[in-house]
Amino acid sequence: MKALQFLSTILTLLYSISSNAQQPVKYEIAKIAETLILPSLTPKEAYIKCMINGEIDGMIMFSPFYNRINKVLMKINSKTKKQLPTTTTIDNEALGIHVYEDDFISMNSSENDNLQNSTKASNSRFVLAAKMEDPTSKKTPYQNAVLIQEISTQKGITATVEAAMMLNLFTEEFIKKAYSTFETESERKMKELDKKELKTLAPIMVEKSKLINMVGENAPEWINKRLKEIDFHEFNIRSATYETKLQFYRDGLLDLIAAYKRSVAPYDSFLAKGNYGAPSQSSKQSKELAQLANYQITLLKTIVDMQNIAKDITMQSAGFYKKMLQMENTYNEQAQ
Repeated sequence: MKALQFLSTILTLLYSISSNAQQPVKYEIAKIAETLILPSLTPKEAYIKCMINGEIDGMIMFSPFYNRINKVLMKINSKTKKQLPTTTTIDNEALGIHVYEDDFISMNSSENDNLQNSTKASNSRFVLAAKMEDPTSKKTPYQNAVLIQEISTQKGITATVEAAMMLNLFTEEFIKKAYSTFETESERKMKELDKKELKTLAPIMVEKSKLINMVGENAPEWINKRLKEIDFHEFNIRSATYETKLQFYRDGLLDLIAAYKRSVAPYDSFLAKGNYGAPSQSSKQSKELAQLANYQITLLKTIVDMQNIAKDITMQSAGFYKKMLQMENTYNEQAQ
């Protein structure tokens, strides 16, 4: 229940900040994808990692990832105020946000300084300043203001169009190809494994059904003994199926992560080239930055979807193993 509440909070935050004006953050999204927690290897491992106080809670195992995503979303959310002056800074300590201490931040301080130096030369504000300070220029203050608006608007439109094109490319390469193929293949594989399991279990389940009908006060002891053997045999078969499913999802998600990193790289590079993490000074720029941040949030949602896949199969496996332990306890109590 706690896991569902936490995920609900994450999803609510994702959708709420995507509907408000915000600015992108200087993260390399590919590195966030690398922090995805893979499914457990066995049902027993899943049970151990997801069990607390007798209940299965997927957040015990997967909370490190969801907490990290939450920090990124909080960072984006902290930039939702419009028209922040460039001198304004956000007090991360007061907000309880320490995202820059995490291990998937994209740039260290020296890299960031180099980036800022490399982008300043081509920044439209510097081009604008040169034009305004040109001694041959006879523009009035009003004309200069118009020039500022034109340059800012054109730069913003170019940036959002370029970002939209990259998001479309991501959709074509990852969502419609890699992710869609994974969904189709995983559905096919699960049906194949379930069908194989049913076929393997069929004869012993027929025997089990017959033996259950023979159970009674005067039934010979061998019947109960045989039923116990069948129950453990059944669980061993089901456990082997879960191990195969877990391995399939681990391998599949590793391939998905690699494909995601390749597909998201252009957007990461795009955000790194510009000063898109800086506060906006105008409502127009704020809207443009908000659009870039919305694209970034869309990419983050896809990572959350992949993590949910790993969490779901792990929790299913943990639930299965819990039932097996309950069966063992029942037989042990009967033997005493």
